[in-house]
Amino acid sequence: MRLLLDTHLLIWDFTDEVKFSPTAIALIEDERNELFYSTASTWEIAIKHAIHPDRMLLSPGKFI
Repeated sequence: MRLLLDTHLLIWDFTDEVKFSPTAIALIEDERNELFYSTASTWEIAIKHAIHPDRMLLSPGKFI
């Protein structure tokens, strides 16, 4: 299955915040699934980090 990950899921994954449902964890960890994200996610992370760098600990450079 192909899964397109939302920007928030990417942020949670990189920052180790546990906000995933058990179903989401199972789908993401299943090696048979292909994970994708939009290039717009990089742009969204950059904006969030620029506005609130104290709250958005994931920088665009670290994400890339």
